[in-house]
Amino acid sequence: MRMFLDESGFTGSDYVNQDQPFFVLGSHWLSDPEVSAFQELVARSFRGNEIKFRKLIKTLNGKVILRDVITFLAQHKTKYCVYVVDKKSALVRRFVDDCIEPSMAEAGLSPNYKERWAYANLFSTTMPAFMGPQWYEAFLVRCNAFLREKDPASLGRLLDHCLLCSSNESALEIVSPFVANPKAAFSEVNRVGYTEDIFETIILGLIVHCRNHFGITNFDVVYDSTSATTDSSLGAFVQRLHGLPRMFKVSEVCSIYPDIVIERVRGVDSKSSAGIALSDVLAGLANWTFRSQEHLESDIGKAFLTPLDDRNFIHMVNSPDVTPDGIGVLDGESPWE
Repeated sequence: MRMFLDESGFTGSDYVNQDQPFFVLGSHWLSDPEVSAFQELVARSFRGNEIKFRKLIKTLNGKVILRDVITFLAQHKTKYCVYVVDKKSALVRRFVDDCIEPSMAEAGLSPNYKERWAYANLFSTTMPAFMGPQWYEAFLVRCNAFLREKDPASLGRLLDHCLLCSSNESALEIVSPFVANPKAAFSEVNRVGYTEDIFETIILGLIVHCRNHFGITNFDVVYDSTSATTDSSLGAFVQRLHGLPRMFKVSEVCSIYPDIVIERVRGVDSKSSAGIALSDVLAGLANWTFRSQEHLESDIGKAFLTPLDDRNFIHMVNSPDVTPDGIGVLDGESPWE
């Protein structure tokens, strides 16, 4: 199955970029006649120029066309999917995986991925209340710096910031595994094969999702060779996908199944590919919609979200709505009760 793939909001391992708080992968597997139908929808606005979401959203005529595109997408619900990542949520999950879990493991505890997910939700929900939004935002900056720099100085700055939690017993308890053993975090981020970004796992997650929800097992991946998708930490991985061994286990929750075959991976120029243009519009539309409450409540935002179901939409957003009980953590007590 030919799958067109494009991104929006890619900033590599910069999780605290103020201009791009979300990273989105947009994918679809429409046929050539269906892609041509999309191209006809937008032709009156672009007339041979490259089709881009950022151009459509800027004009009244472009917004009219976007509504037509949204209607078009709703008519092809079995042929597209978007993966939306809140970068701050992703960063907190990295903190739990790289700074909390290694210390707990050395103490003889092995939290599974659901328990780590619950821990990250707890952290994102309660720490701004316990320590204040300024502490929380500064924590994110220091955590991001440590994951990127991986040196004693950045570790020390993150540790000093977490030690400020001594003023709040509840907050200190949450960061205590890291505070008690920061060397475990240092060893984790400096191990051979460690990578500070999560986008490889996101691409794999998208492929596995399409296998599980749409029954796609053979993938012919087409990506935009002129965009950030060619970044070494994202584009190179896309090109390596076809070489993954069968049953490649990414994590406890993500494996490449034996029946998944990456037949081909190729980059094309988005200026000459209507299929990539549709992926760009899809990714850009999702990114724009989640950018603010105003966008969520706009006519375009509502029209885009209304037809989406679990097949079309994957997200990584820490939320108090996702409790330990809700994600199946055995004997877990909900911290929000």
